[in-house]
Amino acid sequence: MTKNRNVEVDDSLSLHDWPAEAIADLVERGTLREWRRVANALDEEPWGRVADVITALAESGHPIADLLHEIVERRRRRINELARRRYAELIAQTRRATGLSMREFAARVGTSASRLSDYENAKVSPTGEVIGRIEEIAGRIRSSGRGAP
Repeated sequence: MTKNRNVEVDDSLSLHDWPAEAIADLVERGTLREWRRVANALDEEPWGRVADVITALAESGHPIADLLHEIVERRRRRINELARRRYAELIAQTRRATGLSMREFAARVGTSASRLSDYENAKVSPTGEVIGRIEEIAGRIRSSGRGAP
């Protein structure tokens, strides 16, 4: 048991289960070993409660929280980049399977050829609606056994 800001916490618990006050105290008064523990929690869940506490502390200008917040931002960017790449490959594969040109496929999806190119090159992420339309087209291709839906 550790007492942080008048809150007792079980050290064996995941930081994700700690009260916000205890996490803040750990950041403000912790050691390098404890900051690494926070960094690991941020890497595990960059949109979780620990990240929320770190973001709030960083906004208040706490120097260690600023450094930890960089971990949050870097991990979030990496996850988003990987998602864009996965969607890019799905979109490109689906379009190729249809045998349609970029312009024709974009029209079926309900977007422009330039936007579809941005999706395929992982420059931007498609919305859930666009992904749904692409998946619907892919489903028709699979069920029909033909090239173009």
